[in-house]
Amino acid sequence: MRAKLEIVFERYRLPAEKALAVIHSIFSERGLPLQGFKLYGKPVDLAQPVSRILKVAGRPHFSIEGRGWSLTRSTVANHAIDLFMIKSDIALLSAEQWVKEVASEAQITQAWVVNSEYDYWQNAFDPLQYTANGRSYDHLPMRPNGLPPPLNKDIIDTSQNPGRRVMHVGYIEAVGSPMWLGPGFWKLTGADKQRLIDEPWANCVETAEGLLRIQPSDEPFASAEGEAGEIQRRLRSLLYPLDGIGGRA
Repeated sequence: MRAKLEIVFERYRLPAEKALAVIHSIFSERGLPLQGFKLYGKPVDLAQPVSRILKVAGRPHFSIEGRGWSLTRSTVANHAIDLFMIKSDIALLSAEQWVKEVASEAQITQAWVVNSEYDYWQNAFDPLQYTANGRSYDHLPMRPNGLPPPLNKDIIDTSQNPGRRVMHVGYIEAVGSPMWLGPGFWKLTGADKQRLIDEPWANCVETAEGLLRIQPSDEPFASAEGEAGEIQRRLRSLLYPLDGIGGRA
């Protein structure tokens, strides 16, 4: 299983230089190779000075691939957030270490671990994504894409998927296990922190970095059905009480 750790910050809080420094620190500490990667398709040595790597990138963010890793730092300007995403084999991911190192560089708004494949299909809305992978979508709900002709077409309605991710100003409406929630998260979402802490199934712990760590499932969510689906829906209702049907979109 490939896992993805997604970390969200207020915009400008995590410069690309700091994200690259974290990558170098963790890879070096764990004895992982720093060579054999590509930056936007160009060979890159992660042992090089950060300034040289960013010069190769030619922009203040990056997308690095190689050796089973995908490391991306990006900005979503219209939602005022920076994103740092680490994708790898779950055995290599070591999410706790990544979160701790990143939190030492910038205040985290939220972070979570997901099963990459589950996350992809929970958020796939274009029928072409299904046909390209030989999957049927006949059983899935559809809705208009809202675009004028000739761009209008029906797309898959993911609005009720428990594993959906929805962009908002300052944060992303998403769930995972484990999750880490920073001090700014509660004001942005209107969630009641104590109410979440009081839920025994959420397994909440305050970390030394000032984050609330929750682990509602032993493994990253991989199903929208049964108990796993129910836990995700309960978690969403606690974390995003103002979002969804009848609330703020």
